[in-house]
Amino acid sequence: FPQIQKPISGDNEDSYFISVKTTDGTRKKLLINSSNIRSLDGENIGKIYMAYDISEIEREQQRMQQQEKLSLLEQMGAAIVHETKNYLATIKGSCQVLSTMIRDEHVRKYAQRKYAQRIGMAADEINRIVMDFLSLSKPHSPALKAASLNEIVGSVIELLKFSSLLDGISVKLSLEPEEKLIVCDESQIRQVVLNICKNAIEALEGIDKPEIRISTGMWDDKGMYIEIADNGKGMDEEQKEMLWTPFYTTKEHGTGLGLSISLNIIQEHGGKIEIESEVGKGSCFRILLPFRNTRPDQERGH
Repeated sequence: FPQIQKPISGDNEDSYFISVKTTDGTRKKLLINSSNIRSLDGENIGKIYMAYDISEIEREQQRMQQQEKLSLLEQMGAAIVHETKNYLATIKGSCQVLSTMIRDEHVRKYAQRKYAQRIGMAADEINRIVMDFLSLSKPHSPALKAASLNEIVGSVIELLKFSSLLDGISVKLSLEPEEKLIVCDESQIRQVVLNICKNAIEALEGIDKPEIRISTGMWDDKGMYIEIADNGKGMDEEQKEMLWTPFYTTKEHGTGLGLSISLNIIQEHGGKIEIESEVGKGSCFRILLPFRNTRPDQERGH
């Protein structure tokens, strides 16, 4: 077994927690109770061990703790979004006015390209971070309709090219020619693909011959998948386990919210996200989406 955690001792019983990995790769938390077996004369003749799977109990406790954090975040988020959006609107509006007030044509074009655009992008990024906080604390139900994953991937690629984030990176596309439409909130799924693509791009920093491979395909007879792979830095087991935890990030300026929000969105669609990663060899995210959302709460709403 792995290292024993939190030992608790008594006269006739020892209790401790251990963490084990099952054959299918699932991590389990077990509570082990061991008691002495005594003869009629009171002599210790052995021990009996009882193991209890407390994984679900621990997960529920973590969910409750996380819900308390999100409840506080929701209260703060509403006020922050209201105040911040007003200031951002003022910044962007003033930036546009300044651009039009510059009389010299060459100076105006230079200012618009170098400064006005940069200020606008910074304001958009601040707005995105604030909205991420609000989305995590108070997620909204997806607006479901038939959509093409191929078209969603195409629109994300165009957006990344327009923002120059893909400069110097080789992008290989492999789209399912006989795709079937899925029922989803197109804007939310686009947000998920964009978040994971940005993560892949950041993982490629300093990599020789950086490459991203994006493909779509059939998920058995259940639905469709989007696969986003890179040849970047990769992750170890601990990083993979913490990946979906809100506010966990390895980036210098990251919020740790992008992947948490992405997971919530996919789960709301009745799908799942699988990940394979190895340090030094890159990562592969697989987004699995059913043809039709079968979550009970969504069934009642349609």
